[in-house]
Formats: sequence, C-alpha cells, structure tokens
Amino acid sequence: MRTSRLIWTVAVLVFSILCLILIKDSFKKHTRVEKLKNCKIKKTEVKLLVPTSPPVTQYLDTNSISSCSNKRLWPHCDEADSDTICKSLKIPDLKSHQEDRLPPDIVSGVKYFVIFLGHARSGSSITGSLMDAHPNMVICHEYSILHQLSIHPTTHNSKEDIFDNIFIRTQELAKHFQKVERKGYSLDVKNSWKGTYKDKVMVIGDKSAAPTTALYLADSSRFAATLDRLREITKVPLKFVHVVRNPYDNIATNLIYKLGGVDLRLQLLANNRSSADSSEDKLTCEIKKYFDHYYAIEKMKARLQLDVLEIHLSDLVQSPLRELTRICLFLDIECSSSYLKAGEESVFSEVSKTREKFQWTASQKDLTAKFINSIPALKRYTFQGD
Repeated sequence: MRTSRLIWTVAVLVFSILCLILIKDSFKKHTRVEKLKNCKIKKTEVKLLVPTSPPVTQYLDTNSISSCSNKRLWPHCDEADSDTICKSLKIPDLKSHQEDRLPPDIVSGVKYFVIFLGHARSGSSITGSLMDAHPNMVICHEYSILHQLSIHPTTHNSKEDIFDNIFIRTQELAKHFQKVERKGYSLDVKNSWKGTYKDKVMVIGDKSAAPTTALYLADSSRFAATLDRLREITKVPLKFVHVVRNPYDNIATNLIYKLGGVDLRLQLLANNRSSADSSEDKLTCEIKKYFDHYYAIEKMKARLQLDVLEIHLSDLVQSPLRELTRICLFLDIECSSSYLKAGEESVFSEVSKTREKFQWTASQKDLTAKFINSIPALKRYTFQGD
C-alpha cells in the first residue's frame, strides 16, 4: 500500500515538472514572437570603428543595429519546394530552348561578368535595364546567380550553361517589360537591344542587388567561396555595380512595400498613440536594417577587394549621358550615340521623394544622419536634399 502511494506521488511530481517545463517553453516562444512582431529596438550606444586595410574610413559597429535584422539564410530547394524564394529561382529548360542558346563564339567573347550589390528599391533595376539595352551587354533582372550556383549546381557547372540560362531568362523578361509598367516608370527601353545583342556579347551579368548582399550577411565565407567558383567556371573577371539612392527615400520606400503600400503619415494621424508608437518603431527598425545592409556592402568591398562602380541614382536621373558613359568606361565597352539617346529617353524625370510620406521624429532623423555621416559615399545626402 505504501509502495503504491509512493509511486503515485512520484508520478504526480514528474507530471507537474513536465507541465511546468512546457508552460515555460510556451512562454519563451510567445515572447520571441511578440519581439519579432513589434521589432523592438535595443537601446545600444552607437560606436565608431576605423577598420584596417583595405581603407574604408569609418563605419558603425553593426552589433548596435543587429537587433532589428531578420535571420538570413542561403535557401535549400528541391523540385517539390513551394517556397517563394525557390519558385523565383526556377531556371529555364535548356533542352527546350536550343535555338535560343548563345553560339560558342559569342560565349568565348565575353570579357566580364557583372554582379549588382546594394539595397532593394535603390534604382538597381532601372540601371540594370539600361545596361541590358546596350548592344553588347546582357544583364538579367533578378537571376540571383550566387543562389543558383548553390541550389542548381548541376545546371550551372559550365560557362555555357550559366551564360545560356541568363540569356534565355533575359529574353523572356524583355518581352514581359514591354507590357508592364511600374509606378511612374518602365523597365523597357525603346529603340534598343534590350533582351538581345548585336554581333557579340562583351558583358553578361545579373541584377540581384539586395539578395546578393543578403547572402554575404548570411555567410561571408560561403559568399567568398561561391564568388571564387563563379570565377573558376566562367574564367572571366568579375565586375560589381553598386547603385545608391538617398537613404531617407530608400528606407521609406522599403517600409512602404512592407506595409503593403500604406501611407504611414495618414496611419499615424488616424490611429491611437499606441499604434503610432508601433509604427514609429518599424521606421526606426528599417533605418537600422538599411545601415546593417550598407555596412555589409562596405566590408564586402574591402575584404574581398572587389572591383566596384558606384552609381548614385540622382546622378543617373539628372545626367544620364554622363553616368551611362561612366558605366561603359568601367566595362571597357563602346558607348554609341544611339545607345546613349535610347538610355536618356528611358530614364524617369525625377527620383520619388518617398521620405515625405512618413512622419519622421527628430530622433529618427538624427539617427539616420549619424549613420550617413559615418560613410563617406553618403555624406552628400540630407533629409531636405535630393
């Protein structure tokens, strides 16, 4: 009888302990979800660092801003994967596109492979589109070559396969852009060689600025190894293009897209104060994410000693002939008058000032300005300027 009571007592005690453990785990998960949902910002002191060789004068300690950053992963996909990223990385079936493949003499004539770095909605798309309009350039929109090398290694194990996949996708997208217009501008370039080429292809590449930078943030060692593999397969030098937009507008545009196009200024006026505080936190969080991304680009350039051309979107819009000529000189390629004319006619008239759609607090403006002043390439930008 005593033995039975003892067993029963032990069983109840064990059950109680298990229940407490489950409740504790559940509470931890709930807390993590709430933190992610509200994107709470840690109040950490901003520190200035001076990195060593190669010289990149100053940037802030990224540990002070990482609390806002989402976890970044190199995707692992298979044929049955329905994940959005994996769907977007489906490659053309080369067997059904035999007539669209590049002739061997065209493949062997390529001098450079171009990769874009940067942020989403920074102006990379229009820049890549203008480059693809050149008669001797093939620049694909969002092909994500470094993802492709990781996910589809067997279909990207030769120079011919990589170049053909990019060229076929570029042809498909050129037809798509003829029918689709984005807000205020189009990625189609009239009277140009967009989606095809004339006589030879000297430059081929991929416009996937934000995904490329995110891969470096996720695993810098793997990123460097994948770049080396791309060099080894293509046997051509890599060139990089970094398009920069006024950070205030870039930050605002990214957040607008994440909010589903909501005008935050109206949202703050309409909602109660607690909701407004949450929205303000999102803007502060987006500021920190932007510079987390930018510092990664600066470190990437320095540590991997990349050959990078920096293009400012405001310069491209205000002086398209000069900036397109800079691109051609960077890539050792001829810039004909007909190409320059087609490019000039396709650039939109002004850069959208989306910063005005938000109510920026004084502390948010100051925080952004402090980050901007730590990066020489951004010092030209202010909240009131272009």
